[in-house]
Amino acid sequence: EDETVKPADPDATQWPKEGKIEIKDLELRYPNRPDSVIIKGISALIKPGEKVGVVGRTGSGKSTLLTAFFRIMEPSQGTITIDGQDIQKLGLATLRSRIQIISQEPVLFDGTFRSNLDHTGEHTDDELWKALEYSGLKDYVSELPEKLDASITTNGENLSVGQRQLKSIFSQMTDASGQANAQLIRELAQQHYESTH
Repeated sequence: EDETVKPADPDATQWPKEGKIEIKDLELRYPNRPDSVIIKGISALIKPGEKVGVVGRTGSGKSTLLTAFFRIMEPSQGTITIDGQDIQKLGLATLRSRIQIISQEPVLFDGTFRSNLDHTGEHTDDELWKALEYSGLKDYVSELPEKLDASITTNGENLSVGQRQLKSIFSQMTDASGQANAQLIRELAQQHYESTH
């Protein structure tokens, strides 16, 4: 198993900075079936600030490609670099704490709003409330008796689908379904992007 943090890992203020992603000749194989290639010869350059969609039929390897970014599945060939840093050379904890994926289906864990928004415990209550305000969930959470410490049940079953999606998106912002929610997400994402670039 790879070290979780390596002495040569870059400081959080140094990497990643811009978000340039380069995939070169990436090949992924099932670990227990090395003769079975899942993805072969993928190369791409994604410039900082670019928005890219990965599309394909069911089973074409879209999700598998994402697992390579977190090194859940290690490439059998090729490289992925982010801002010039080969992710294969990073400790797993360093890599996984510095990048985020917002999936189609929100992922919520048993716990509280606080633990789902800030799984590392690094943010202040003010920062968590700001994320909830941006997401449109501040009023809902502030009316709960336990507020930030209110429970979220398995997969967020005590939240509406729209609330789960908003929480999922804005929990990523603390790490830096209806038409109204979709519009809110677009507006907030655009405001956040403009304020950081």
